[in-house]
Amino acid sequence: MSTKQKLRPFQRIMRKHAKSESVQQRQSDLLMQFSGKDHEAVALLLKEWLKQSERKDKM
Repeated sequence: MSTKQKLRPFQRIMRKHAKSESVQQRQSDLLMQFSGKDHEAVALLLKEWLKQSERKDKM
């Protein structure tokens, strides 16, 4: 079995642009810490905006 950890999409992108794996891993970990679950908050915000837009279109 492989001992490699499954990477998240964002981590895969970061890994492609890193100079070395150790530098990339630190960068990726730091950025993931800062981003936290921001993607979920952004998705909820977009969903709410779409609902508001649909309501305005119906008027």
